[in-house]
Amino acid sequence: MDTLRENAFYFFKTMVAVPVALLVLFWISLCPVSCKESDGGISFLRVEGCPSITSFNVTSASSFRISFDRVVNVQKASLRVIGKEIKQPLQVNSKSDGCDVDFLFSEPTVMGQSYALDAVVVDAHSNSLTVSLPFTSYNEHLAKLAICEVRNAYSSKTKKCEFIRLYCLESGNLSGLEVVSAGDGEEKKYAFPPIDIKKGQSVTVHLRKIRDSDGNEIENGMIDEVNGNITEAYATDASSSSWDFWVDTTKSRIAPSDILILRDNGRHKICDAFLFVDPKKESTSWEKKYLPFERAVAESGTWVDSYGKASASYSSAFVADGITNSAVTRTMIKSKPSHLPSSASDWSVKRKK
Repeated sequence: MDTLRENAFYFFKTMVAVPVALLVLFWISLCPVSCKESDGGISFLRVEGCPSITSFNVTSASSFRISFDRVVNVQKASLRVIGKEIKQPLQVNSKSDGCDVDFLFSEPTVMGQSYALDAVVVDAHSNSLTVSLPFTSYNEHLAKLAICEVRNAYSSKTKKCEFIRLYCLESGNLSGLEVVSAGDGEEKKYAFPPIDIKKGQSVTVHLRKIRDSDGNEIENGMIDEVNGNITEAYATDASSSSWDFWVDTTKSRIAPSDILILRDNGRHKICDAFLFVDPKKESTSWEKKYLPFERAVAESGTWVDSYGKASASYSSAFVADGITNSAVTRTMIKSKPSHLPSSASDWSVKRKK
């Protein structure tokens, strides 16, 4: 009986299992893999074998470059205006190695407008990747800003809320600039409107609106100064020498310990950063969700430790003594906004009325 079973198993293995396995492998070799990018562009679902994006950036008002991990051919590509049914086919230029692909627009993009580049590419083995990358139009006259003051406290009684203030080091336009914090995450980033700003002026992002329980604004003057009038807003913390903008939410913003980043969305470049920690919190490292932000800041070199070395470690952050989520009379201020890269020694806690 045992001999009969062994013979039957041998027959199955040689006559059935092996041919089926070979047939499956042959089928896989003939059928290319297809992948699709997510709408977010930077994070995406990949199937093993598909081409992968290594980097992408807006190179001018009329061009966009994507770098891949291998030589690819573009099957089709188009540019669309987000929120509108407007699409235009794109001309494609590939470098000699085929890994860097330049997409050329028939018409220049409009300052401040949001777009998405859609494309399908294939590699030499017919593995395809469907791409959809959102971006803000290229800003040829980008303003140079630096984070100079931060408050992470809120009081409905005094009508004071969290804000980030930035100082203009070089005149230009704000389009393409955005601020994001590790505590709030990417989904709560703030993108600046296309406003011209002059050197010496400041920009204040008020991180919530003061509303009652029914959602009605309980303070006048919370006006986004998008019409070219720097004196239009007159709510608490607004200033006639600062461009004021409000985030339309009532939720708290900025964590007790946080990493704040100012970046150029079009060029995928971090322009400035501010790291601070709550001394009451017994920790020696950032929370897990902060790690991508820590890594990005460290690689950008926009924050340095006490030795002047590029860093974004917890120990290199400014220790915010006296700062709590209710201490609205205190802000964290940078002594010299023009001093870049920034470090903890540039910052202090100031008491205000």
